[in-house]
Amino acid sequence: MSKKQRRQAVAVLLLILVGSFMELLGVSVILPFIQAFMEPQTLEGRWYIKVISSVFQIKDTENLLVFLGVLIALVYIVKNVFLSFVAYVRCRYSSALQRSLTVEMLSSYMERPYSFFVESDIGVLLNGVNLDVTGVHNFILTFFIFVSEITTVILIFAYLVSIDRFLAFGIMFLAALCATFLTFMVKKTISRLTMAMRTANKKRSRFVVQIINNIKDIIVFDKRELFIGQYEEECRIFSESQAKSDFINTLPERIIEAICVSGIFIFIIFRIKMGTGTVEFISSMSVFAMGAFRMLPLVSRVSRYIQVFIRTRPMVEETYKNIRNARTHMEEVKLATSASDRMDIEFKNEVAVKDIDWKYEKGTEKVLEGLSLDVKKGDMIGIIGESGSGKSTLGDILLALYTPQSGGIYMDGTDIREIPKVWRRTVSYVPQMLLLFNASVRFNISFSDDTENDEELWKILAEVSMDTFVRSMPEGLDTNVGDRGIKLSGGQRQRIAIARALYSKPEILILDEATSALDTETEAAVVGSINMLAKKMTLIIIAHRLSTLKSCNKIYRIENGKAVEEDKTVLGIEAEEQLPLQTEKL
Repeated sequence: MSKKQRRQAVAVLLLILVGSFMELLGVSVILPFIQAFMEPQTLEGRWYIKVISSVFQIKDTENLLVFLGVLIALVYIVKNVFLSFVAYVRCRYSSALQRSLTVEMLSSYMERPYSFFVESDIGVLLNGVNLDVTGVHNFILTFFIFVSEITTVILIFAYLVSIDRFLAFGIMFLAALCATFLTFMVKKTISRLTMAMRTANKKRSRFVVQIINNIKDIIVFDKRELFIGQYEEECRIFSESQAKSDFINTLPERIIEAICVSGIFIFIIFRIKMGTGTVEFISSMSVFAMGAFRMLPLVSRVSRYIQVFIRTRPMVEETYKNIRNARTHMEEVKLATSASDRMDIEFKNEVAVKDIDWKYEKGTEKVLEGLSLDVKKGDMIGIIGESGSGKSTLGDILLALYTPQSGGIYMDGTDIREIPKVWRRTVSYVPQMLLLFNASVRFNISFSDDTENDEELWKILAEVSMDTFVRSMPEGLDTNVGDRGIKLSGGQRQRIAIARALYSKPEILILDEATSALDTETEAAVVGSINMLAKKMTLIIIAHRLSTLKSCNKIYRIENGKAVEEDKTVLGIEAEEQLPLQTEKL
């Protein structure tokens, strides 16, 4: 938590403490009224009765009773108004903290390296942002209530001890014994049910995402019932675990009430047998009953709150671990780059890939081993190779999404790991399949709905031959492309992808199988747009189709983890007129 949040937490705890004293006041004001009603002469010597009688000029018992009755009513009104205010502050604070944690949790994920997302289960990530943070919210809210009620129990218990020590300690002993026994009895069961609910919720979230992303194939292959059945099974596991957990939560209140109320009457019988004055006994028992019956539900709820702590503990630990790891990663990045990340560096001559080795975190064999290649400014480089040879991995390393285990990439002699911001500004990419946002054309290119740069957007759309289509749409740049760009054709989506890459005005553009999913005619049109870019920037084209690489001045084959330069004539690529080297910046 931030310093401000910690200060707010202290303020909430202070309000809770005051609220507990208000609860004690609500119990303690009953005794003077009952004593005044049952035996008025017993109050004549009390200092507070003398003060009340003197200040308010009360001369007889009847007026004293009326005054005490009105005073008690006011105390209960003020007490409940104040406790409602405390509850409002408590809920506002915990909800604000939940919002802050949700944003920080998402930020913690987004600050992690790309490899984290490759290795992670989407269900786990969704759990982290939603279920785990909700669990933290419940933990904190329950903690405040727990502190409030445990403080109230202690204060009321101390007051009841002053009235009848024997009965107070007896009832508290029974309540504490029941609460402790129930907590330890259900601890393992609650933990097991919580893990079952977390696992089932993770799978449910994953199923929903997979179903939405693959709905076309599911319909075509008529597998709706299969996926609905799998989702229903996880819902069944979740609901059954939740039902058992909710039932266990109700047990403490019932058991503690049954045992303690029975115990109260047993202790009362003992006191009667021990011999106690009738008037004194009735007065003290009236207050004791008021206090005990206010205290017992609190004791039973304390047991239930402990169960909530047990249930939400894994969520709190997971949230803490994720945020801690993200902060550690960010500190490492800052330490590595703070002294060297200069913004005045520009790409002037070449990018050298030197002896890089790379393998997946959980892999045993190296995908790339001792790979080296040079990219001169203005080059149009082609990268080919068999499926699984490491072409796209090389592209991800060039994008600084992966960090090689050895070797490095150097821009004009400077390791790109030392200048991450400069490198992000220098390089951009076009993927094979762009997942567009369910938003406007403008947002999908610029990541903003700001209309200030619309003129620049139209220029870029013209460069990728997309301006005519967008102008033909009634809403122009505000046209919504649908979920994942479903309202656009494959070629149009790829042109949007190229436009997005160009918007950041990169010096180097990496195209990873950017035309492989297109038909021949559409591919030719998109390749034409790509070839025109060679006049303005350095291109690195990863492709399966050799026809895409006709204009490349250098082609590398990725084979056995290394980059081998190939001769275009040997590859059988029909030579085209060589495009001029880069002469202007976009």
